[in-house]
Amino acid sequence: MPEKLATTHAIIPNALVVYRRSRSSIWQCRFKVGDLWQRASTKQRELKKAIQTARELMVSAEIRKRDNLPVVTRRFKDVAKLAVQRLEQDIKLGRGKVSYKGYLQIINDYLIPILGRCAVTKIDQQQLETLDDKRTEMMGYEPSTSTKLTHNVALNRVFDEAVIRGFLTETNRPKLEVKAKKNERRASFDLTEIKVLLNGFDGWISKAEAAESREHRELLRDYVDVLLDSGARPGIELLNLRWNQIKTAAKPEMIDTGHVTDGKEEEPEPIMRTELNLSVEMSVKGKTGRRDILGMSRAVAALGAYPYFCGRGG
Repeated sequence: MPEKLATTHAIIPNALVVYRRSRSSIWQCRFKVGDLWQRASTKQRELKKAIQTARELMVSAEIRKRDNLPVVTRRFKDVAKLAVQRLEQDIKLGRGKVSYKGYLQIINDYLIPILGRCAVTKIDQQQLETLDDKRTEMMGYEPSTSTKLTHNVALNRVFDEAVIRGFLTETNRPKLEVKAKKNERRASFDLTEIKVLLNGFDGWISKAEAAESREHRELLRDYVDVLLDSGARPGIELLNLRWNQIKTAAKPEMIDTGHVTDGKEEEPEPIMRTELNLSVEMSVKGKTGRRDILGMSRAVAALGAYPYFCGRGG
């Protein structure tokens, strides 16, 4: 049953109401901003002061709405939106890290739906346990330690925003811990599976009905070739690769074929074959930062299918 109200005063009909609950000496208020009713405490015991504070809260809320800012800033949802704005601004200005897009997705897809209605000042251990349970339910499996650590970083971005806005202090912000199952290494392809994969590309490409589809399949084959040959991580390391991040090199070597010239006009001589030993060095950037990876014949063949590569020097 809702708690009974002892006294209610309509300061502005259908817009601003000051009220006090039967078990409290503090006056509360509710006011309408746009089409939504907002509630707040005036923190006042005297009615006259409570009315003045309620008017100020309503005016402040109207100003925030006009400036396209959250009206009730203590709700987790509102503070999270401010954190999202800060992340998006950093990305726009080039200060953002690769991981920022992941934090945005976590905040919007998990943190706001689960914790959105809570006051950011009242996030406690019980709320964090609820977050764990509902997140697992939404994902459909128990997230790994690595996933939970990433979610905690995103959650701390919201708490950082709350500290900046004065809603939390460093001493009363929630302390985040991770209790999750140990990461399990993803199963890798064995040699037989890799051979089947590579041998199937030509037939799959030939079945493409449209020219654009065929080009996409050919590009995917080249992408897989470079992945296998260089040890690049699937995803942004190669997807963000540019030609100016690629260096080519050759280490020519003379190979004895085991054959000799016919020797009809001169002494027989060994027939030699020149092996160029081409390689490519790629400077890639991913979740661990920038690193250099090396590709040999398969990567050279894949990149060599593109005219721009053929004109590059070492």
